[in-house]
Amino acid sequence: MISNIATTSREALASLSKSGKNTQGDDVFQVISKACAAGRKDLSLREIKQAYQDTFSRDIDVSTVAARVNALVKAERLVRASVARPCSWSGRYVMPVRVAPVQAALPS
Repeated sequence: MISNIATTSREALASLSKSGKNTQGDDVFQVISKACAAGRKDLSLREIKQAYQDTFSRDIDVSTVAARVNALVKAERLVRASVARPCSWSGRYVMPVRVAPVQAALPS
């Protein structure tokens, strides 16, 4: 038996546009992509947290950012820097991330 609440929830989810279905990982990737496109070489977790807050006007924990970044690195959408640098927020040395380079397609 399916309740009316479950039916309504499924209908509401189905009515969302693609942008309404973005996951938190997609949002984190969008923030990093936007920053890299604007000239940033890479970002630390705290820098991502601040950029996320600026973009979406809501808070996100650094631990949540770390989990999303780790998943994006595993999916090869992000890469970690090979050299540590000081974070602009904490001053601690960190291994920042950037968008993974995409190889251009060969002409056919």
